[in-house]
Amino acid sequence: MAHKPKKPPGWIRDGAAILYRASPAPGWTFRGVVDGEPWLLGGHTWVVRLRAMETRYRNGERSTVPAAACDALTPAPTELSDGC
Repeated sequence: MAHKPKKPPGWIRDGAAILYRASPAPGWTFRGVVDGEPWLLGGHTWVVRLRAMETRYRNGERSTVPAAACDALTPAPTELSDGC
């Protein structure tokens, strides 16, 4: 029986602000937004579409990521409303 990977954390949901560690740019993170629900790609990797990527992602040539590995995401820190 094949091992099914553990589902991604619940905070990875449509509209969630995230930081994405893109593999071609090790050590760099890019801010974006989850676009839809995660799905299992190839039976072994949970992925999700990202949108509204910050302009320094791919030098502004793309604002979406078609299938980002959920393991490469972390929740984006929330901005404090009082400016502190």
